[in-house]
Amino acid sequence: MTPLTSRDDAILDHVHRYRLSTPDFLQREFFPGSTPSAVSKVTARLVAESYLIDRQLRPGFRYYVLGGRGAALLGADPRSARRFTEQSLPLAYGLLAFCIANGLIRLTSSEFQESFPELVSARSQTSGYFRDTREDRPRLGMVLLDRGSPPKQILRKIDRLILQRYRNPSFLSLIQSGHFSITILTAWPVKQQYLLSALRRLAGGPTRLQVEVVPELQLFFRRI
Repeated sequence: MTPLTSRDDAILDHVHRYRLSTPDFLQREFFPGSTPSAVSKVTARLVAESYLIDRQLRPGFRYYVLGGRGAALLGADPRSARRFTEQSLPLAYGLLAFCIANGLIRLTSSEFQESFPELVSARSQTSGYFRDTREDRPRLGMVLLDRGSPPKQILRKIDRLILQRYRNPSFLSLIQSGHFSITILTAWPVKQQYLLSALRRLAGGPTRLQVEVVPELQLFFRRI
Protein backbone atom coordinates (compact mmCIF):
# COMPACT_ATOMS: atom_id res chain seq x y z
CA MET A 1 0.00 0.00 0.00
CA THR A 2 1.34 3.43 -0.98
CA PRO A 3 2.06 5.75 1.98
CA LEU A 4 -0.21 8.78 2.08
CA THR A 5 1.32 12.08 1.01
CA SER A 6 0.57 15.45 2.63
CA ARG A 7 -1.69 16.20 -0.34
CA ASP A 8 -3.53 12.93 0.16
CA ASP A 9 -4.11 13.88 3.80
CA ALA A 10 -5.40 17.31 2.76
CA ILE A 11 -7.77 15.76 0.20
CA LEU A 12 -9.19 13.37 2.79
CA ASP A 13 -9.65 16.23 5.28
CA HIS A 14 -11.43 18.24 2.58
CA VAL A 15 -13.80 15.40 1.68
CA HIS A 16 -14.52 14.82 5.36
CA ARG A 17 -15.23 18.51 6.02
CA TYR A 18 -17.63 18.95 3.11
CA ARG A 19 -18.99 15.38 3.18
CA LEU A 20 -18.14 15.02 -0.52
CA SER A 21 -16.09 16.55 -3.30
CA THR A 22 -15.79 16.33 -7.07
CA PRO A 23 -12.88 16.17 -9.53
CA ASP A 24 -13.42 19.84 -10.44
CA PHE A 25 -13.23 21.06 -6.85
CA LEU A 26 -10.29 18.81 -6.06
CA GLN A 27 -8.41 20.15 -9.06
CA ARG A 28 -9.17 23.74 -8.04
CA GLU A 29 -8.05 23.21 -4.46
CA PHE A 30 -5.16 20.74 -4.71
CA PHE A 31 -3.96 20.53 -8.33
CA PRO A 32 -3.69 24.13 -9.60
CA GLY A 33 -2.20 24.20 -13.06
CA SER A 34 -2.45 20.42 -13.45
CA THR A 35 -4.55 18.49 -15.93
CA PRO A 36 -7.66 16.49 -14.94
CA SER A 37 -5.65 13.30 -15.47
CA ALA A 38 -3.46 14.23 -12.48
CA VAL A 39 -6.58 14.36 -10.30
CA SER A 40 -7.83 11.07 -11.70
CA LYS A 41 -4.54 9.32 -10.97
CA VAL A 42 -4.53 10.34 -7.30
CA THR A 43 -8.22 9.74 -6.66
CA ALA A 44 -8.09 6.34 -8.39
CA ARG A 45 -5.34 5.30 -5.98
CA LEU A 46 -7.27 6.58 -2.94
CA VAL A 47 -10.38 4.74 -4.13
CA ALA A 48 -8.44 1.52 -4.77
CA GLU A 49 -7.06 1.67 -1.21
CA SER A 50 -10.53 2.36 0.29
CA TYR A 51 -9.73 5.87 1.49
CA LEU A 52 -12.39 7.23 -0.85
CA ILE A 53 -15.51 5.88 -2.52
CA ASP A 54 -16.25 6.94 -6.09
CA ARG A 55 -19.91 7.55 -6.91
CA GLN A 56 -21.70 8.74 -10.01
CA LEU A 57 -24.96 10.63 -9.80
CA ARG A 58 -25.40 10.65 -13.56
CA PRO A 59 -23.11 10.48 -16.61
CA GLY A 60 -20.59 13.30 -16.31
CA PHE A 61 -21.12 13.94 -12.59
CA ARG A 62 -18.80 11.98 -10.33
CA TYR A 63 -18.23 12.69 -6.67
CA TYR A 64 -16.24 11.21 -3.81
CA VAL A 65 -17.07 10.44 -0.18
CA LEU A 66 -14.88 8.96 2.53
CA GLY A 67 -14.30 5.24 2.31
CA GLY A 68 -13.94 2.95 5.30
CA ARG A 69 -10.20 3.45 5.65
CA GLY A 70 -10.52 7.21 5.23
CA ALA A 71 -13.24 7.43 7.88
CA ALA A 72 -11.17 5.34 10.30
CA LEU A 73 -8.09 7.47 9.71
CA LEU A 74 -9.94 10.71 10.48
CA GLY A 75 -12.07 9.34 13.28
CA ALA A 76 -15.16 10.13 11.23
CA ASP A 77 -18.59 8.65 11.68
CA PRO A 78 -18.58 5.39 9.67
CA ARG A 79 -21.99 6.44 8.34
CA SER A 80 -20.19 9.19 6.39
CA ALA A 81 -20.02 6.79 3.45
CA ARG A 82 -23.76 6.21 3.34
CA ARG A 83 -25.53 7.33 0.22
CA PHE A 84 -26.94 10.82 -0.01
CA THR A 85 -30.66 11.26 -0.54
CA GLU A 86 -32.31 13.48 -3.13
CA GLN A 87 -32.68 16.04 -0.35
CA SER A 88 -29.22 15.87 1.21
CA LEU A 89 -27.00 15.70 -1.89
CA PRO A 90 -27.90 19.17 -3.30
CA LEU A 91 -27.42 20.73 0.14
CA ALA A 92 -23.99 19.16 0.67
CA TYR A 93 -22.90 20.01 -2.88
CA GLY A 94 -24.25 23.55 -2.68
CA LEU A 95 -22.53 24.18 0.65
CA LEU A 96 -19.25 22.88 -0.77
CA ALA A 97 -19.48 25.17 -3.80
CA PHE A 98 -20.56 28.18 -1.72
CA CYS A 99 -17.74 27.81 0.82
CA ILE A 100 -15.02 27.25 -1.77
CA ALA A 101 -16.18 30.23 -3.86
CA ASN A 102 -16.17 32.54 -0.83
CA GLY A 103 -13.15 31.26 1.06
CA LEU A 104 -15.32 30.03 3.93
CA ILE A 105 -15.06 26.93 6.11
CA ARG A 106 -17.87 24.50 6.84
CA LEU A 107 -18.11 23.31 10.42
CA THR A 108 -18.16 19.55 10.69
CA SER A 109 -20.77 18.14 13.06
CA SER A 110 -18.09 17.35 15.64
CA GLU A 111 -16.61 20.86 15.37
CA PHE A 112 -20.04 22.42 15.83
CA GLN A 113 -20.71 20.30 18.90
CA GLU A 114 -17.29 21.07 20.37
CA SER A 115 -17.40 24.83 19.61
CA PHE A 116 -21.06 25.40 20.49
CA PRO A 117 -22.12 22.67 22.95
CA GLU A 118 -24.72 25.02 24.43
CA LEU A 119 -26.46 25.23 21.03
CA VAL A 120 -26.82 21.48 20.56
CA SER A 121 -30.08 19.78 21.45
CA ALA A 122 -31.50 16.32 20.83
CA ARG A 123 -33.38 17.54 17.76
CA SER A 124 -30.85 20.00 16.35
CA GLN A 125 -29.23 19.50 12.97
CA THR A 126 -25.49 20.18 12.95
CA SER A 127 -24.58 19.72 9.28
CA GLY A 128 -25.47 23.05 7.67
CA TYR A 129 -23.26 25.51 9.56
CA PHE A 130 -20.14 27.43 8.56
CA ARG A 131 -17.85 30.12 9.96
CA ASP A 132 -19.21 33.31 8.42
CA THR A 133 -16.21 35.63 8.11
CA ARG A 134 -17.47 37.69 5.17
CA GLU A 135 -17.73 40.85 7.27
CA ASP A 136 -15.82 42.39 10.17
CA ARG A 137 -18.20 40.81 12.67
CA PRO A 138 -17.72 37.01 12.67
CA ARG A 139 -20.92 35.03 12.78
CA LEU A 140 -22.14 31.49 13.02
CA GLY A 141 -23.55 30.99 9.54
CA MET A 142 -26.28 28.62 8.44
CA VAL A 143 -27.35 27.80 4.89
CA LEU A 144 -30.87 27.32 3.60
CA LEU A 145 -31.28 25.75 0.17
CA ASP A 146 -33.74 27.22 -2.33
CA ARG A 147 -35.36 24.20 -3.95
CA GLY A 148 -37.60 26.26 -6.22
CA SER A 149 -40.13 27.36 -3.62
CA PRO A 150 -41.87 30.77 -3.92
CA PRO A 151 -40.12 33.56 -1.95
CA LYS A 152 -42.99 33.80 0.56
CA GLN A 153 -42.60 30.13 1.43
CA ILE A 154 -38.85 30.53 1.91
CA LEU A 155 -39.42 33.53 4.21
CA ARG A 156 -41.84 31.48 6.29
CA LYS A 157 -39.20 28.79 6.62
CA ILE A 158 -36.68 31.38 7.79
CA ASP A 159 -39.16 32.55 10.43
CA ARG A 160 -39.58 28.98 11.65
CA LEU A 161 -35.81 28.39 11.77
CA ILE A 162 -35.24 31.51 13.83
CA LEU A 163 -38.18 30.79 16.14
CA GLN A 164 -36.89 27.27 16.79
CA ARG A 165 -33.53 28.70 17.84
CA TYR A 166 -35.12 31.36 20.03
CA ARG A 167 -36.29 28.52 22.29
CA ASN A 168 -32.66 27.83 23.21
CA PRO A 169 -31.49 30.63 25.58
CA SER A 170 -27.90 30.38 24.34
CA PHE A 171 -28.97 30.55 20.69
CA LEU A 172 -31.28 33.46 21.53
CA SER A 173 -28.35 35.34 23.05
CA LEU A 174 -26.18 34.59 20.01
CA ILE A 175 -28.87 35.86 17.64
CA GLN A 176 -29.66 39.00 19.62
CA SER A 177 -25.98 39.90 19.78
CA GLY A 178 -25.87 39.88 15.97
CA HIS A 179 -23.62 36.85 15.63
CA PHE A 180 -25.89 34.62 13.56
CA SER A 181 -26.54 34.63 9.82
CA ILE A 182 -28.68 32.68 7.38
CA THR A 183 -27.61 32.47 3.74
CA ILE A 184 -30.05 31.25 1.11
CA LEU A 185 -28.34 29.34 -1.69
CA THR A 186 -30.10 29.57 -5.02
CA ALA A 187 -29.17 28.31 -8.47
CA TRP A 188 -30.30 31.31 -10.49
CA PRO A 189 -29.43 35.05 -10.48
CA VAL A 190 -33.05 35.94 -11.28
CA LYS A 191 -34.26 34.02 -8.23
CA GLN A 192 -31.66 35.82 -6.15
CA GLN A 193 -33.23 39.14 -7.13
CA TYR A 194 -36.72 37.88 -6.25
CA LEU A 195 -35.52 36.73 -2.85
CA LEU A 196 -33.59 39.92 -2.12
CA SER A 197 -36.70 41.93 -2.95
CA ALA A 198 -38.76 39.78 -0.57
CA LEU A 199 -36.17 40.12 2.20
CA ARG A 200 -36.20 43.91 1.94
CA ARG A 201 -39.87 43.87 2.90
CA LEU A 202 -39.10 42.16 6.21
CA ALA A 203 -38.75 44.21 9.36
CA GLY A 204 -35.13 44.57 10.42
CA GLY A 205 -33.84 41.99 12.88
CA PRO A 206 -30.54 40.86 14.39
CA THR A 207 -30.14 37.86 12.07
CA ARG A 208 -28.08 38.69 8.98
CA LEU A 209 -29.98 37.40 5.93
CA GLN A 210 -28.19 36.98 2.61
CA VAL A 211 -28.79 35.32 -0.75
CA GLU A 212 -25.96 33.77 -2.78
CA VAL A 213 -26.06 32.33 -6.28
CA VAL A 214 -24.43 28.90 -6.59
CA PRO A 215 -24.47 28.08 -10.32
CA GLU A 216 -23.44 24.48 -9.63
CA LEU A 217 -26.94 23.91 -8.20
CA GLN A 218 -28.42 24.24 -11.69
CA LEU A 219 -27.50 20.57 -12.05
CA PHE A 220 -30.33 19.78 -9.63
CA PHE A 221 -32.83 22.59 -10.08
CA ARG A 222 -33.87 23.37 -13.64
CA ARG A 223 -36.65 25.81 -12.83
CA ILE A 224 -36.60 29.22 -11.18
